[in-house]
Amino acid sequence: KFTTQARALEKRRLLAKISQNDLDYNERPKKAFLSPTTKGNGAAKYLDTWRKKLVQTGNSNYPVQIKAKDLQDTLIVSVEIKRNGTINKIRILKKSKHKLLNDAALRIIRDASPFEAFPDAEYFKTVDILVITRSIHFLPDNTFNSTSAAL
Repeated sequence: KFTTQARALEKRRLLAKISQNDLDYNERPKKAFLSPTTKGNGAAKYLDTWRKKLVQTGNSNYPVQIKAKDLQDTLIVSVEIKRNGTINKIRILKKSKHKLLNDAALRIIRDASPFEAFPDAEYFKTVDILVITRSIHFLPDNTFNSTSAAL
């Protein structure tokens, strides 16, 4: 049984907790997710530039071990990029059965970084971290490519 004073104290405690949760939430980085259908405000151009740099890096540094073993497969990755173009996090959402390809995909993404810093376009004004999800292909002709992800 709560007294009026105990209820008032509990109410202040709960309000303080809610207020702290709001502060914590507002301080979390603001993420934006780019999809293949992204068209406006410079986001599509950023995605295309990002993809071209990744593909160029993958083809220039195509792993010899993958060529030698004639491995091919498709993975799906999610790459979080900070405002300054550096990588925040990389996750493989759909792995290859070949560990060598999983490791190579991560290395190629890291080697391609840093990417461009976010442009001044309106789309990026409130974005702290950009999340890009793409398919990564190690192809039969020993080339590397990245396309829209289909989970």
